[in-house]
Amino acid sequence: MILAQNIQMFWYFDMPIQNWDKYKVFWNIISLPSIDLIAAEYQVISHFFLGVMIFIYSILAGLALILILLYFEKKVPQIFTMAIRLFITIACEILFIPIVIVLLLGVKYSNSSLEYFSEYEKANKTDGIRLGNLGEFFCALAVVLLVIFGVFYEACSYEIRHVNDGILNDGRIQAKPEVVNKVVHFCNCVLYVSIGLMNYEVMLILMFLLYCIPSVYIVISLHCYSRLLNTVKAFICIDCALICLFFWIGYRIDDAQVTLILTLIFQIVLIPIVKEIVDYRARQIKPLSQVLYLKFEVFERSIRPLLINGTYKETLIEKMNRNFITHREKLNRISQAYYANDVLGNCSLGLNKIFAISHSGLNIVTNYQVFRCKKFLKTICETRSESFKLYRYFLDFSKIKDTDRNFCELYHKFFINMLDHHPELPKLKSLITEVIKDLYFLETSYSSLLMRFPNSNEVKQNYGSFMLNIICDKERGNRLISRVDTLGGRKKNTIKNTLKFISDRCFLVISGNPSTLGKLLFFNQNLANYLGYSYDTIKTLNISHFLPKHLASKHDMYLKRFLENSISHVAFKNSALCLVDSQGYLCECNANCEVIGYENSVNFICAIDPLGFRIRHFCLINEYGYIHGHSKYFATVIFSKLKYIEGHFIQEFFIDLDIKNIQYDEITSHIIKGQINNIQIIKKIYVMLKESKIKSSILIFLYITEDENEVCRWGSTNDFYDMENINPNDNKIETILTEGIDEYRESTLKKKVSIFDEKKLSFDGLSDNGLINDRSKQNNAIKSSYLSMNDVVTIAKSTQVLKIAKIVLLMSIVILIITNIVILIYISKEVEHSNSLTALTNLGDLGYYLSQIALIVRSLDLGTKINIPAFYNTIDLENMISNLISSQTKLLDDFKSWSYCKDSEVVKNNVIPYSVYENMVKTKYGSLHAITGMFIEKSELILIKLRANNTNYENELFFIIFNAFGSSFEHIYQAIIGLKNCEIARVDELSSVNNSLMFAGVGILAVAFTFITVYLLTIDVYLNNLWETLHKRVMSGFIEVKLHLTERLAHYHDLVEYSDSEPLQHSAKHQKKVRFRHSLRYLLRFSILFISAAIFYIVSAFVFNESIHKFLYYRPLLTSTLIQRKIKTNELCFFTLENEFQYTNASINKLYPYFSPMQDIHNSIYELVELIESTKITLRNPNIMKFMSADVKGFIYEKYNGTRAFMKLGTFRALSFLMQESLFIVMDNKIDEFYVVDDFFDEVKEYSEATKAISMEVNKDSKNFINLQVSNLIYFTSVFCVMWIGLYVGFYLPYLSNEVNITKYITKLLMIIPNTFEIRNR
Repeated sequence: MILAQNIQMFWYFDMPIQNWDKYKVFWNIISLPSIDLIAAEYQVISHFFLGVMIFIYSILAGLALILILLYFEKKVPQIFTMAIRLFITIACEILFIPIVIVLLLGVKYSNSSLEYFSEYEKANKTDGIRLGNLGEFFCALAVVLLVIFGVFYEACSYEIRHVNDGILNDGRIQAKPEVVNKVVHFCNCVLYVSIGLMNYEVMLILMFLLYCIPSVYIVISLHCYSRLLNTVKAFICIDCALICLFFWIGYRIDDAQVTLILTLIFQIVLIPIVKEIVDYRARQIKPLSQVLYLKFEVFERSIRPLLINGTYKETLIEKMNRNFITHREKLNRISQAYYANDVLGNCSLGLNKIFAISHSGLNIVTNYQVFRCKKFLKTICETRSESFKLYRYFLDFSKIKDTDRNFCELYHKFFINMLDHHPELPKLKSLITEVIKDLYFLETSYSSLLMRFPNSNEVKQNYGSFMLNIICDKERGNRLISRVDTLGGRKKNTIKNTLKFISDRCFLVISGNPSTLGKLLFFNQNLANYLGYSYDTIKTLNISHFLPKHLASKHDMYLKRFLENSISHVAFKNSALCLVDSQGYLCECNANCEVIGYENSVNFICAIDPLGFRIRHFCLINEYGYIHGHSKYFATVIFSKLKYIEGHFIQEFFIDLDIKNIQYDEITSHIIKGQINNIQIIKKIYVMLKESKIKSSILIFLYITEDENEVCRWGSTNDFYDMENINPNDNKIETILTEGIDEYRESTLKKKVSIFDEKKLSFDGLSDNGLINDRSKQNNAIKSSYLSMNDVVTIAKSTQVLKIAKIVLLMSIVILIITNIVILIYISKEVEHSNSLTALTNLGDLGYYLSQIALIVRSLDLGTKINIPAFYNTIDLENMISNLISSQTKLLDDFKSWSYCKDSEVVKNNVIPYSVYENMVKTKYGSLHAITGMFIEKSELILIKLRANNTNYENELFFIIFNAFGSSFEHIYQAIIGLKNCEIARVDELSSVNNSLMFAGVGILAVAFTFITVYLLTIDVYLNNLWETLHKRVMSGFIEVKLHLTERLAHYHDLVEYSDSEPLQHSAKHQKKVRFRHSLRYLLRFSILFISAAIFYIVSAFVFNESIHKFLYYRPLLTSTLIQRKIKTNELCFFTLENEFQYTNASINKLYPYFSPMQDIHNSIYELVELIESTKITLRNPNIMKFMSADVKGFIYEKYNGTRAFMKLGTFRALSFLMQESLFIVMDNKIDEFYVVDDFFDEVKEYSEATKAISMEVNKDSKNFINLQVSNLIYFTSVFCVMWIGLYVGFYLPYLSNEVNITKYITKLLMIIPNTFEIRNR
């Protein structure tokens, strides 16, 4: 498909070379996968273009929506994500070339005057694609978006994992060749659209050179893991380059047959050639030993088979580590991570490798692969890796503890604020909400964490005490506390479960981040107890503080070295270690350490098992006997006068001890002498030398004891490091001679036992047992938290009132919206009718055509009878008759639109008098439609006779003249005036109905506001009773809660307890009752809605509705005025003509002496002039002038580009000039020359054409202006409706829901606050 889409760009349909017509069909078929050609074939290229635009911007909108959801931490529907992926794949992979071509055509033709696409054979019009500057901009933007999508698609859609999927393995190490290929496709599309037709040869040469770039790049890089895919991709690029070259050759030698033959032959030859090229390049890959320190791109090609088959196991990780040290490329770490998981089956090691590097920076392509790898391995480790689960435990438990501490402080703060002299209601609500939310979070989090780690003593203690002392759930709390293991013995071999929770096991997490290397991130309380540190002190320390000095100085270096060269996630396992306690002594332990990656860093998780009680002591020495550190009573046992003998040699105390010759694990005995309290003492000491290896470091321990039972345990390695607790009463120490030794034993026993317990603090000087007994007594005194029936009723009433307020507000908004929608529908419907004025326009056109036909017929009649050139010809008459027929049809078709008007009766009823000559003049009555039909019939007869040079048409002429300018025409004119008045009356009715609807809406809102006001006034009693109940309960349980909170903060969070609360409690008892103005707060917030509704109605009534009414009122007035001026101009012209020929035998008075209603022509002209002058007042009305655009105003009042001088100052003055000309011709008391009348008629013709065009523009402008006002009203109403909906959804609904929740939260607080004391009603 990609090959066919590329071939499309190498030719065009009318290439000027020989034999092209023979082979054009072949190339057309080959290029069919390019969808734009199919669209062009069926002449739907414009539709395809619009579809592509919608498609691209839909992808953009979808991605934006996903980002918004992610920003607000909302879940993105999976089907939506899959749809966006499918769309991007179609746009960036399957149809990339045709979509780019169509979008570039949009850029090309948006501002073009070309009618057809020159790129396609079929006549595809560009009308649907010519969108102007805006279209050009959006097309260019769509092209840019598509290119960006394409580059990111190629950069992010590939699989970098080295998986053995056979010859069709679609994985690849990098995306650069694919990105280059995509850019080449885009550049070729640009060349094809821009210069393909103008510079065909240049385009082919440039395309050939461009195709050579990805061809060479693919062959050199061999970026795909599959040899077959490398061959296919190279073949496509090379084939495109050669076909492009063949088209150029065919064009140069002017023969299309050459191009076809070369293309077909090379398809067969090229396949083995490309295969051989790829195989040759693969054979040039150097062995691993030669590329170890080269760039990873080269290094990866050498180790690719090893990454897939896993022959080298961990050794390959070592090689890759060495390459990474030389070239710190992220792709190296990504490959290591996938290799560790897929081949070595060690997901934790893979996670450590990938989390050691960051996925931030400008290299988006590689950083995305880092992010993807992290996400993949993190998902796997969450189910498989115990160390990762443990790390997540520390993260979650730390977050829970922070929330727990914050809850305690917040809970105490709530009590303090509640007992204040003047409590602030908003602050109390905020505190209650935060307290309950934290409470729910802690309940859920503790429960979830306990389900995941049921053996964690810390979770059980924290959760149990939380349930017992905070939530007052004594049954569950006591059950959890009873499940805490304290001094339970440890069976042998439990050490194999290195990361399991055991009662006395110490855990700590050490940072592997270079900026905080060695810092303690997390630890459990056992560690603090074991080493004798307080919680606040230990969390600020580095791991080096717990190591002997000679190890601490180099420990950071060891950590860095391990992180760089690690081939396993286990740092060490079951290793004998010693840690330095808070006093500087060494503590014996067994340790396990694993490495886990998280959040752009790797960290060390250590599980430390303190050894059980032992009657032995030890020191840490080097091979020469130099003491680096020792246990607490080591110096006492060997009669040293110094408490610390660090820095001395062991030979100073054991004279006969030869360190160099002593064997490891060999027990020797030595006699030492010393003095205690000036008493000489001799005792036998047993000595053993032990070695512990941790990676490349060796620790040498020297153990001593004077207890024979302890020596018996030294014979077995398992027994030597067995951590089973030993009862100290069963161990006998041979020599107890001094008080110092007793002190030593008691202290040792005390310390060794205490490390297994969580820290217990006394309260008010009581011992642990005393505190427990005291607490039991208090618990017996505490009354159960309960709710009385009055409390239940109060809560129910408060909740009910708030819910009803929510419903009333919703109904008010719904009524507002429905009322305004009804008003808009009614206004739009009426405006559509009133704004069209079709009936008035058609009636005016009918009157104009009647008068114009009469004028033309009379002009032709005079030309025939007195032998003068006619001012019109028969073609003019025929055109007018045709217009009149059309106008007659429209008049009848549009009758329903103005049938409501009384004057519409003229259309169908016989109420119009008309004159006919049937041997004598008769007056008859008929409908406007019938009279118009007779008028058309008479006019057509005259036209036929005139063309036959027959002047026998006196009867027809009589009908036309005396009915066009007689009483019949007067009825038409009066119907126009009446229809104008009906339209004005309808506009007034529209305004009246609109005002009624608005008043109805305002009335309903007033009722709703009154109801909600009265209803909310009742809520104060219920809510204040509820708050008063809470206040009493707070006062009742404050001391008890304060006691629990202080103990919890001190016991579990190491915070100083709060100051004594008695003064506060005492002052609280003298407070007044709680009284808040809840209803006033609600009404102030609800008034926003009603005030906005009032503003809306005021603006709608006095701005939009008033404006629409005013312009609808003046529009029929303007239309009727323009009609009058057109018709009366024809009458003026007719009477002027009759005046000139009234003394000839062809005058009307001479032709029809028996019926001469036109005796006083002068008066008729005067009346016409006065009537036309009266229309000037209407046209000068400022409200009328608002209808007109600037151009139309200029044409009427300022300047019109006419051929005659009288039109230069506008049509308004031009008509005045025509009236003056008419008066001049009539009043000069002489027969004017023919050219004077002829000029007058030419001027009238030009004026009529100008008036016709300007009337159409005025009609369109006025109509658009009113439509704009209606549109503005719709927009204004829509904005307010959306604002009201948003106000309800975004403000009132959350606010009222929060208020309902506050009542629920108060209920929850009433259930958990202990009711310790009886408080009298104040």
